[in-house]
This record gives sequence, C-alpha cells and structure tokens, in this order.
Amino acid sequence: SAEGKFTADYESIKLVDHELLPTPSQYDPLAAKLTLNIPEAKPEDGQSDMDRLTRTIYQNVNAKVVGINLSTIQTVADILRFDNGRVTVTMENDTDICELIDIEAGDHSEKNYGIAIDVGTTTLADYRLS
Repeated sequence: SAEGKFTADYESIKLVDHELLPTPSQYDPLAAKLTLNIPEAKPEDGQSDMDRLTRTIYQNVNAKVVGINLSTIQTVADILRFDNGRVTVTMENDTDICELIDIEAGDHSEKNYGIAIDVGTTTLADYRLS
C-alpha cells in the first residue's frame, strides 16, 4: 500500500516482532484458573461453604490472605452444589494475597483468555492470548 493510506492486508503490517514475545512457558499471568474439589459439607465439622472453599484454596496456593468480593460470595453456595463441589476459581495472584475474582461450577481451567491493548497516538494495537 502507498504510504499514508489504509490497507486491508493485515498480514503485511507487523507492529510487533513475534520473536520478542514470550513463549507460552514464560507467561506469568496476573490471573489464573485452578480447578478444585471442595469437600462436601458435614454437620459435625461446623464449616460454612466459605470456610470449606477458602480452606481448599489455602491448601492449593501459596497465599497468606484470600480475598473474595461480595458478588462472588453470593454465588458460592449454589455453585458448590452444582457439580458435587468441583469448581474452577479464577484468582488474581499477588505475592502474599490471592483475590478470588470468579467461581464456576465444573472444570473450566482450559478456558482462560487475556488481551493486551496498546493505545498509541496514531495506532491501536491488541494482542489476544488463550
């Protein structure tokens, strides 16, 4: 295409040298998904759904604090009973703090997507990752 004109040939435009991007084994995403099996509630143990969920998270991640927002807390009871306690949690991992972003019934750990957007002065670039 002539300089200064738009083109529909997206393959000819290389804004990012793909050799500079990390390989999948080098990714360190801020959010991660983890499938957990939450033990069934028993009257004699006296643990709430939240107690059983957070205890299982602590057993599987290296965090000193697990934070859970209110909208996620409101869904825990139904989700734990949907697939016999098998859940996928989406977590934001920091050094010592694990923030639970979402909880889903069943195993959805393979469905983890990300996007990076660079808004420049004259261009907009995005990179989608699964």
